[in-house]
Amino acid sequence: MMLDFVDPTHVATIESVQPYQPNGLQRLSTLERYSNADKHRLIHAAVSNLIDTPQIAFARIVPVPISNVSYPHPGEPVIDGTEVARFKGHLRMSFLPQPDGRLEVFNSSMHIEAAFKGGILFGEQGAEDTPAPLFRLILSDIRDLLKRF
Repeated sequence: MMLDFVDPTHVATIESVQPYQPNGLQRLSTLERYSNADKHRLIHAAVSNLIDTPQIAFARIVPVPISNVSYPHPGEPVIDGTEVARFKGHLRMSFLPQPDGRLEVFNSSMHIEAAFKGGILFGEQGAEDTPAPLFRLILSDIRDLLKRF
């Protein structure tokens, strides 16, 4: 057995925290997936993605109905160049004739704010499913376990 040389009390501790045990550390199964992927030389990827629907605020001087709002769905990776939001505004503007014959848009100023909740996921490339807070909890589990030895 691989653990024959290990102190029996340590073997019992290791056995007690296995994810298949009723009081085991369930998050260790995620760590096992990373360990197995690493054995096969698969580099673990980290991607950013939206974790909630973007919030868009639009202040305007003239009424502007907004339609056709689009954004990446929560869980989709956000990479360099990803369009994070698009909307169509139906702006009705008034024009003021200028002395030189040009038309100047009247009351056309606008202010747009957008807020996005983002997150980082870890996992095998193309199957990233472990959010950073859970990854931190896994590391905390390991630190706590190591303190027991």
